[in-house]
Amino acid sequence: MLDSKKLKSLKDRAARINQSSNSEEPTGIPCHFLKQGEFASVVPNWDGPKKCGNYHGSVWHEVDGFGVSKWVVGAHVVVDYEKYHKQGMSDEDILRGCIEYLNCPPKRKKYAKRTPKPLYGTLDDLPLRYKLKNKGGQNCIMVILVTNQRKNKNFHGEGQNYVTHRKRRKKKAT
Repeated sequence: MLDSKKLKSLKDRAARINQSSNSEEPTGIPCHFLKQGEFASVVPNWDGPKKCGNYHGSVWHEVDGFGVSKWVVGAHVVVDYEKYHKQGMSDEDILRGCIEYLNCPPKRKKYAKRTPKPLYGTLDDLPLRYKLKNKGGQNCIMVILVTNQRKNKNFHGEGQNYVTHRKRRKKKAT
């Protein structure tokens, strides 16, 4: 017979599996990042590894928590922009849908115990900046996104730590 602890752990596991199986279908507008080399903008024939984007080296004062809990990433998102634009969606709606799709975690593997996390960290709802571009014969959107992961295997480099200086305590006069 099963004791109460074993029964509770089996029920918890079943609930976790049902919860993750309910959210298997990603929501939003289907899209993907354009893979590019780390120095592809400077050296066009770069043979290094190709990843989804680069961590930005600049300091972004308009991002609350920059360098502490949020970091900025530059990337190209490949999406059928014209199709959704003809349906009457605005630029912001298309970008929100793409980011919602990219924030969805991958499907859980068959015997995995943990629930999967999003591949690129949690991206903010809207990019800081965007621009429509044609890169390599593909229509894409060049975006500057905010993520909550400092170091991610899908992006080149790592986010910088940006800590403002703290006020020094004054010594008491004796």
